[in-house]
Amino acid sequence: FGQRAMAARNARSAQSSLANAPVDIAMLRDSSRNKLLDILDQWQGQKLLAMDRSLAGPLGQIVEVDALKHHGVEQWFRLEDNAIKADGTQMLFLVQAADPVAVARIANQIRRDEESKRDRHYVVIFVPRETSQCRQLLEQERIQASVRVASFELYWVPFDGDIISSPLPRTFQQFHAEGDPSNLHFAAEALMVLQERYGIFPQIHAIGSAAKYVADHLLRLRREQVVQETATPTHTQPGVPPVAKVKRPGTKEATLNSKPKISSVVIIDRRSDLFSVLCSPFTYEALLDQTLRIKNGQIEAGAPEIPPPNPKNPKEKRLIPLNSNDPLYAEIRDMHMTRIGPYLQRKAAVIQEIYKEKEHLKGVADTAEFVKKFKVVQEEHKSVEVHVNLASFINSVMKDIAFRKSLIIEDAITHNSVTLEQLEELIDDRRPLPQVLRVLCLYSVVNNGIRPKYLEALRKGLIQTYGYEVLGTLVQLEQVGLLRATGTGKAVWPSLDRSFNLLVEDEYEYMDDISYAYSGYAPLSVRLVESLRSNPKGWRGCSDALNLLWGPAMEISQSTDQRDDQEGSVVLVYYLGGVTYGEVAALRRLSEKEHGARRFLIAGTEMLSFSSRMEKWQ
Repeated sequence: FGQRAMAARNARSAQSSLANAPVDIAMLRDSSRNKLLDILDQWQGQKLLAMDRSLAGPLGQIVEVDALKHHGVEQWFRLEDNAIKADGTQMLFLVQAADPVAVARIANQIRRDEESKRDRHYVVIFVPRETSQCRQLLEQERIQASVRVASFELYWVPFDGDIISSPLPRTFQQFHAEGDPSNLHFAAEALMVLQERYGIFPQIHAIGSAAKYVADHLLRLRREQVVQETATPTHTQPGVPPVAKVKRPGTKEATLNSKPKISSVVIIDRRSDLFSVLCSPFTYEALLDQTLRIKNGQIEAGAPEIPPPNPKNPKEKRLIPLNSNDPLYAEIRDMHMTRIGPYLQRKAAVIQEIYKEKEHLKGVADTAEFVKKFKVVQEEHKSVEVHVNLASFINSVMKDIAFRKSLIIEDAITHNSVTLEQLEELIDDRRPLPQVLRVLCLYSVVNNGIRPKYLEALRKGLIQTYGYEVLGTLVQLEQVGLLRATGTGKAVWPSLDRSFNLLVEDEYEYMDDISYAYSGYAPLSVRLVESLRSNPKGWRGCSDALNLLWGPAMEISQSTDQRDDQEGSVVLVYYLGGVTYGEVAALRRLSEKEHGARRFLIAGTEMLSFSSRMEKWQ
């Protein structure tokens, strides 16, 4: 996808400094970077690198372009259906494990090279590791004899000080629609990596079938490791007693037996809380994602969102990193959208006052002090300008009649006052398909499905309006429980609302609560995390309410060294199937609400919004 584009993606500013992390996650980035460079060094000389689209962005968060060049990567490309025609005697493919589409593209590249009489050496690097499925796919494509195979154990990619991602983007669909638990094995291995780095998790909480699967597999991996360690023979000379085994600092055994730095992990199956994916968020960062799509910690923006970087080319866009490297963005990212405008106005006024100080300088000392301020303020001025433009664009979207109408229907759904005619009207108005499907799915999950007769009428309306292409998307939505016919049970939404206080009506109340992130809706997943501390019995104190969710719920104690209700504890919250920016903001607010008693390290198999999910399913 071009050297210049890759350079922009890998710019140092796009990599977060990871400041103020609850634990040292920079070591995760450093470890992944070193592993990748070691793999590249196994094949000496210049090489071409073709990578899966889903890995290109995460790669930019762990390694710089100059480092790739220094280790022999001459050119890099996105692995697609079209064959790469660049010359080079070595081609490395970096792909997700057991991805049949990626392996088919690799086979296509090799066949095209053979037709063109290109003589190359090929290496397939599977992320996070090679599996038997990988080997089967290579055999099916009849290229196993043409390639060498390696594994790149990329289990975690830090995106900011409190956000890490395990790049497993199809986890939700694979498990809940296709019945394939492969990514859940990798998720458990990823958690095992964290245990090896930061110590055994004293407490594990899991909700949902995918979460149970991962928790069970994590325990099994730990048992296997313990057995392996205890079974290792100690060789001594005859008559000499065995020497005590020394636990060297930094080794896996030493870390696993040291005081844990993470007090508990909460594993959340995305299917246990579909509401928070479907309800509209109102924080600045979440709305940036909803309108412009944040991809790998940055957005691509140009006219009309911001003035084009090159006035001579009005269609040109630029990449804007979105992380805590920008102090202003760190301050405003989680603000409610209604507070962004006044805050930026105050910031701009302060900057102008500093600029005016130039008129009153009296000597060298004043000038030197002003120059220091000026350099800082100049950078802040650029940031203010960018975010003023972005916020103005978001406000224009929010003022759109269609956007407001969608919010009204959403509010009616959560308060059980919507009519079928209102849903049909969205289709008749030819609203964007993701917007229509989001509202229909919200109605479905709130009401435990849609009556079969009504669902069939809606399905026909969607096909007539958007074409038969929508059928595939509807099937996938039904497979994962987002859009389905009414089941035998009654709607659980009212009971969940009462049990977890999901709808906070008073504006003054919700602005001080985690529900501020959704303007009155408290994300269920974050309420579950909150209840582990607010309820004296934890989840055992709300077992009846938990039984209403996609279960089961589990609480496992691996150690009594540390509990997640202790002051200053670090809690890892791991979303299987993706986490939304609204939930991220709510978790940060929860930490503030608890006065820092718990700090959250937020992890997910991907950053998620309903629109981004629809883009993959259409």
